[in-house]
Amino acid sequence: MVRKKRILFVGEGGSLAHIVRPLVLAQLLDPNRFEIHFACALWYKWLLDHTGFTYHPLPTMTRDDFRLHLSRGQPLYDRKTLEEYVPAELDLFKKIEPDLVIGDFRISLGISTQIAKLPFAVIANAFWSPNAIGKKLVPDLDFVKITGRPLAQFIFNFAYPIAAKYFHSHGFNAVRKAYGLRPFDRLEEIYTFGEWVLYTDIPSLAPTKFMREHEQYMGPILDMPQIEQPGWWKKWPTDKPIVYVGLGSTGNISLMKNIVEALGQMDVTVLLATAQRVNFEKWPKNFFIAPYISGLEASQQAQLVLYNGGSGSVYQALSAGCPVLGFPTNMDQFLCMALIETKGAGKRIIGTQATIDKIKATVHEILSTPSFKKSAEQFAIEIKDHDVTKNFPKFIDKWDNGNLKRRF
Repeated sequence: MVRKKRILFVGEGGSLAHIVRPLVLAQLLDPNRFEIHFACALWYKWLLDHTGFTYHPLPTMTRDDFRLHLSRGQPLYDRKTLEEYVPAELDLFKKIEPDLVIGDFRISLGISTQIAKLPFAVIANAFWSPNAIGKKLVPDLDFVKITGRPLAQFIFNFAYPIAAKYFHSHGFNAVRKAYGLRPFDRLEEIYTFGEWVLYTDIPSLAPTKFMREHEQYMGPILDMPQIEQPGWWKKWPTDKPIVYVGLGSTGNISLMKNIVEALGQMDVTVLLATAQRVNFEKWPKNFFIAPYISGLEASQQAQLVLYNGGSGSVYQALSAGCPVLGFPTNMDQFLCMALIETKGAGKRIIGTQATIDKIKATVHEILSTPSFKKSAEQFAIEIKDHDVTKNFPKFIDKWDNGNLKRRF
């Protein structure tokens, strides 16, 4: 009997998105053709319940560490971390002997798969392509509160290329050189390194100068692993606009108090996913609360979505033709929301400006201005044309049939 080809999916535990994206892709594949293995942090194992996938634990950073490094502008992966990750991955490769490895923001795979000579596809956002169009925007770092955003951006424009090359890339390059592999000049090369690069974006929201031969726009990943909707689902009032709120695993949770108070004063119905990160003693009467909600289904019900501005959540809203109010903190969230704001499908509020009055005024503006919804509906058309549920299985078929050219 011929053995099924084994595909190993690996997600980084610092953000829920980097677990959900590979998990959704894995569920698109035919279990009769492929043997699926999934490796991630133990605290995300519950997401694999009922999938039939073989689970493997791997060392990974915590969500708190991930958020802390981002807020301070520190390297997400230092040398010590990668020196722990790489041997653990090599041990896992020996144990299961995968035919293909697919990873999401697990940059150590750019070392371990080369050592093991395994084909590797990386899931990434095109904001991080070495050929991405547009300047990098300063994230919500601690020093921005002192300097103000205009001066911070001016400083960032000069500091980023140097910091990215010599500070943020140092740990990765040091470990690569220790294993006899060449270092990289740019952080963008590290974040998008693989035999093949699968961008979970659409061109208009994450444009690049050109696509290299091994890259492709796979399309946004919209679905979530199966989540049972709360008992109150679709039992809310139908005579008011519906606003869906979800700051995810990396959003600035300190903003939630003002968001809740602002929306509690408005004539709207609010669906809020806490992600088990916030719990107030008393919620406004117009709120419907649950730890997790299917963001795609909620977006399809809502007239406005409030998010941290991360691309995965934003794409869910736009696919439903629903405008977005973003509260970005990370660089990719700022890049995503800047493009959405430019194209008129939503607005962003920076953390220091997120007062109750500002939130209320912006929510009212978007709900009362039809052009926001029309712009969001234009994005929905393009998202439909980049259907990841078709594109990813086609990519796997090409690999399985030997029709994908390897780079290494």
